[in-house]
Amino acid sequence: MKTLNFITIFMAMLVAVCTSKNLDWFRQRPNNKPNKLPAPTENEILDYENILKIFKQVNGVPRPSQHEEKMGYFFADFAKEHDLEYVMDGVSIVLAILDSKTISHGPLECLFTWDEEQEFSGAIALTPGILKGKYMMNIDWETDGELCIGTAGGLDVAATLTYNITETPSDYAAYNLSVSVLTGGHSGVAIVNGGSNAIKLLGDFLATISDLRLAAIEGGSFPNVISISSKATVLVPEAQKAEFETKWETYVAEVKAKYATVDPNMELTIAETETLKESMTEVQTKAVFAGLANAAQGVTEWSETVKDIFETSNNVGSITMKDGTLNIEYLVRGFNNDNIAKLADNIIAGFEGSMVGFTTRKYGAFSPWNPPLDSALMNYARNIYQEHFGKPISLRKVGGGLELSEFAVVYPDMQFISYGPTVNDPHTINETVEVKTVKSTWEYTVELLRNIKQLEN
Repeated sequence: MKTLNFITIFMAMLVAVCTSKNLDWFRQRPNNKPNKLPAPTENEILDYENILKIFKQVNGVPRPSQHEEKMGYFFADFAKEHDLEYVMDGVSIVLAILDSKTISHGPLECLFTWDEEQEFSGAIALTPGILKGKYMMNIDWETDGELCIGTAGGLDVAATLTYNITETPSDYAAYNLSVSVLTGGHSGVAIVNGGSNAIKLLGDFLATISDLRLAAIEGGSFPNVISISSKATVLVPEAQKAEFETKWETYVAEVKAKYATVDPNMELTIAETETLKESMTEVQTKAVFAGLANAAQGVTEWSETVKDIFETSNNVGSITMKDGTLNIEYLVRGFNNDNIAKLADNIIAGFEGSMVGFTTRKYGAFSPWNPPLDSALMNYARNIYQEHFGKPISLRKVGGGLELSEFAVVYPDMQFISYGPTVNDPHTINETVEVKTVKSTWEYTVELLRNIKQLEN
């Protein structure tokens, strides 16, 4: 697949829709005031005219009662044209509403935010005074037939070490260690399942080894994803080889037994390799793995009020070592900002306390969201679902984060709901969307808009 700037492509699609429908639009970048903008220039938006042509062709698809599918074709055609991967989601539903000439609704404001899965930078950039509406329907959820009634807040923590590269002693042997084929998942949802984390498993073992030198390590992807694989190249004194291999074998047996149910396909390997000429010092190596071992992984406190959900949790999402810099990324989650801060401070203390040169930073903070369950919008949404589908909608609180937590800070008087199609195994290599639930999400959205006068009354 080609590598293109996705936000540039996404902006182009939105501009194509707005231009063809004569809709007012503006964009707001982080730390910038919102401003209305003319159509993008050729340098600013990739292949804008071609995108507009595709959209016009899609408008001609004879499916007047299936607007979400029509917009799905728009996305699919664009992806095919540019050799990109394509996934249909709530965006196509919103664009289909804008495209429709038959769906009854009042004045609409449509908000699209960027970077929801990383740092919420798009949501955080929203400022007061932009939105005029009283109610927001957020199409972002993981289970069809549910309304979200609360999400955790979070805080990213990074620990970075500019390490010293020294000549490896001649009497050291090198090993490649790896952990792979874990279940993984979303660190705000799957973390309650009690699965393992590849980076944490390696870190805990290597923290027990004396006279160790680190030559290479990598693992994970993003702070909000439980790491499913990690590998490291380490060096131990020749005299300790047998002991090192025995400890590894014992450790493998222990963790496989511990996680047999959640991570049944777990693989842990060891192989002796050619000794590298250079490696990290023993002192700094010890500090790296002491810090990893100190930082808790998984649920650190369970909720006393909601079954099977954490009060606070932590996930080590990635570790990299390149060009003299080692970097480790965490995401702390919780339903109380003070508890989140305490856990983050504990992680930081584990690295900075080693006094070997670690620097740390906190970033990407987002607040917990705990909406009132008896708001007018919440009651309306439950009633409409019951009327249309003939059964009550479920209510669920989760440990993941939603943009609504930031929107609610900026617009405290606005009422929110969040729902969406079913997403299986989010943030794993097995992630899929149940297409049939996109249809029910579409129907629910249309009914919410069509009957809005009930809410006003």
